Amino acid sequence: TTKKLEDGHVKLTLSCTLLFIYLVTLTILVKLDIVRGSSSSVIYLEDNYVRDKQGYLVRIVTGSQPNAGTTAKVNIKLYGKQRDSPARLLSAQRPLFASK
Repeated sequence: TTKKLEDGHVKLTLSCTLLFIYLVTLTILVKLDIVRGSSSSVIYLEDNYVRDKQGYLVRIVTGSQPNAGTTAKVNIKLYGKQRDSPARLLSAQRPLFASK
């Protein structure tokens, strides 16, 4: 019975350690996501119609470096079951997708 008791303690300790590592990693990643998300902005399409009622949240990543942006023309096209949208140009007054 002592062997079973020791095995139980080992399993419990291992489980608690893995749970702790998971929670710490999750906390760090959530904080990083919040920091990176603070540099995001809303870009309205210039050719939107007043009657348009759908909204889409699109996340675009331009690189692995912090504050990476692009001055290139960026288009978006949505694909659906019934039909596809035309390519729409995303434009802004500053380099796209870089922090303010």
